[in-house]
Amino acid sequence: MQTEQIRKDVLFRSEIDQLRNETTHLKANLYSQSHGAIAFTARLSRDVNLAQGQTVVFDKIQLNIGNAYHETYGHFSAPIAGLYQFALTLLNNGNESYFTLVRNGNEPLAASLLQSRFHTCLGCCCSAARSQ
Repeated sequence: MQTEQIRKDVLFRSEIDQLRNETTHLKANLYSQSHGAIAFTARLSRDVNLAQGQTVVFDKIQLNIGNAYHETYGHFSAPIAGLYQFALTLLNNGNESYFTLVRNGNEPLAASLLQSRFHTCLGCCCSAARSQ
């Protein structure tokens, strides 16, 4: 009986997440059609230690025109076809650090290995296109 309830809870959560994503896309499409702009700026307000493959979820959203950045999951979803540019700055804590910016969960757009006994800062800029 309890296993069945857990299964239902998981299904409901999945459905809720899907509806949230659909709502986000619909809002972004509506906004971009009326305003034509998609942009976000976000940052971390604190240091974070990430596991391999873990997504950085920014906690300070300064700008989210078109609602294309999903602040719960740390994903940007391009709501319309076009060319998108991403710029980021990373600072490691003196340990070896590796980062990858990916598209669609697995396609690398940019990657870098920071090797230093000292704090290292890296700036990166890349572009990605979304077709129809």
